[in-house]
Amino acid sequence: MYFVPDSSPVEDKAICDLINKGLSPKQLYRAAFTFYGCSLTEDLISKSPVRVQAGLFKDIVLFPGSFGSQLLPKWLGTYEAEVQTLLRTHARDASSFINIGCAEGYYLTGIAQWLRIPCFGTDLDPRSQQAVQYAAAHNTHSHLVHFCPSIQDAISGASGNLLCLVDVDGNELAVLNEMQQLLPTNQNIHNISLILETDRDTHGQHNTPVLIDWLSDHGWQIQTIARQNPHLRFEGRLSDKSFLDQVAYGAEGRPGGQAWIYATHYRG
Repeated sequence: MYFVPDSSPVEDKAICDLINKGLSPKQLYRAAFTFYGCSLTEDLISKSPVRVQAGLFKDIVLFPGSFGSQLLPKWLGTYEAEVQTLLRTHARDASSFINIGCAEGYYLTGIAQWLRIPCFGTDLDPRSQQAVQYAAAHNTHSHLVHFCPSIQDAISGASGNLLCLVDVDGNELAVLNEMQQLLPTNQNIHNISLILETDRDTHGQHNTPVLIDWLSDHGWQIQTIARQNPHLRFEGRLSDKSFLDQVAYGAEGRPGGQAWIYATHYRG
């Protein structure tokens, strides 16, 4: 049993009581951290429009919500900083963009703003289409950003040097197999650059080696693997805030060890 002095703050007493009822400190910390992040997010949304503060997509207006990810690091400009580096290095020659697992359209709008190329996204979340359309309209890119009902529709709209970002939370192999069947049907696509987010399999193991093997076996060239770097989640503009607040703003809620594979496929 744990005890705190009678003079302790009410929150200390409540936490002590919950621990004594069987909840672990880690569980309570994660719950409190989550709710604190939610309160910061609600405060940010109340000051809409939510506009990216720094990074590759600085100044784009975000949909005031997030599906399966965190809004705060997108607003801050640190979200998936590893992907931003890959894009800066490898994406400048792209003439069309596909985002499979586009969620609320963060990358669709960002790439449209940055490269001014046609962008096609698809997602299984029924909320995604409206969110994508919101972001596209608020950044005046509705003529470049297109939500597609399927991967096939997205691929059929692409042309030239294709940049493709896949973020599908563990369903990578199924998507890769579908893409492998569909890409040959569009002869307007030339070279293909792929950024593939890795994840954990059903056994909790990182699937990076499996994805590398699949890509290598199907004619893709692995160019680099960007490993997750937690240091990139901190933004100097928040240095006046407490460390806890800096973590709350930059946290993306992703598992440790996650990576992004950058691979290419050249058509003769």
